Amino acid sequence: MSKDQISKSYIERQKVIHAKKPLATNRNALIIGVDPGNIGYAIRKKLSELSFSISSPHILDFDVTEPWHRTYYKNFDTLILCNGYTNLNWFEDIPASNIEYIFNVNVIGSLKTAQQFVRGTIDQPYKKYIVFIGSMAYKNVLNGSSIYCASKAALAHATKCLGWELAPKGFNVFCVHPSNVENSPMSEKTIRDLMRYRNLTREAAEAYWGAVLPKDKWLQKEDIAETVAWLVSGKADYLSGGNIDMAGGQR
Repeated sequence: MSKDQISKSYIERQKVIHAKKPLATNRNALIIGVDPGNIGYAIRKKLSELSFSISSPHILDFDVTEPWHRTYYKNFDTLILCNGYTNLNWFEDIPASNIEYIFNVNVIGSLKTAQQFVRGTIDQPYKKYIVFIGSMAYKNVLNGSSIYCASKAALAHATKCLGWELAPKGFNVFCVHPSNVENSPMSEKTIRDLMRYRNLTREAAEAYWGAVLPKDKWLQKEDIAETVAWLVSGKADYLSGGNIDMAGGQR
């Protein structure tokens, strides 16, 4: 039997087991990485307005780099991972500990958490959703951001692979990639890092950061929340495995 035949037979068996699972009657979302003023906070607000029950443990209490027991996830149908970390620096100046930390939080921690969610919910009789919050950095070349770009590229490709692998098992997987987000903690840290490692004034750093924006304003956190809400609504399941760019036409 060929590899294709073996793969097909496995997928067909999974489709029989998990086929036609409906949306959960009562929607329950676990959102990782919620702090006042950030993207996760806006997503929590939007999903709460849509009658989702939300759990959003503080990121310091929920260490994504450590595997949580799968039974923790069994009552959720939606997992949204907003955790992320960046530290801009010229490559030769990046501490090794920062390289490890960026990958631990952005990639390893996200995938460990997603894996435990899948293990804990795979037999539940409803559709499940996983949404990663990535970054436009996944496909762009950015000075001082080589490690961050690499981590988001890894997350983007993992999304494509998981979308394929988990589709017959009742899961939908997406990665949303925002561009420059106005008044978010990540944007603030990026601007401050630009000031530091490029020796810029605040005004010059903001101008540098927003120089390639094709729109008349930066992306809003609420726009990202609207997109995430639609992806987990049951109306976008054929986008599963997709990397959704929110860059306003930016290359």
